[in-house]
Amino acid sequence: MVNVLLVLALLNGFYSLFDATSALVIAVIIGTSLACLWVFKYHMKHQTLCQYQLDEQGQWRWVNKVGELESYQITENSRVAFYGCYLILQPCKSNNLNMPDAKEAAFNSSVKQQFIFKDSLNTQDYARLCRIIRHLNRQ
Repeated sequence: MVNVLLVLALLNGFYSLFDATSALVIAVIIGTSLACLWVFKYHMKHQTLCQYQLDEQGQWRWVNKVGELESYQITENSRVAFYGCYLILQPCKSNNLNMPDAKEAAFNSSVKQQFIFKDSLNTQDYARLCRIIRHLNRQ
């Protein structure tokens, strides 16, 4: 709110130099810039760092927010693009052997989707992920 008042005070001082249209354009540009800066800072605070493990067969593992190990299999529907990898992850049944039928049905339908941007991994890890996805697509 203080930023908006400061902008209005600055615009009021420069109003004699510009006509009303120019002042409005400047106000919109400054307001948009401030809004973008706020959104950027908000998202940087809420970004999470996740660590994954991936084996050569395409099994994807990570520790969830509760602290439990989750295991998924990368499916053949996963794709590699020039800007990143789009993963379709099917839960592995190996961790949940004693599951009632109702829970098993929900388990089988809980497919996760994950997008990994190319620049979010180092070159070697990204190449390995692409290689595994392409191998799964050929099967």
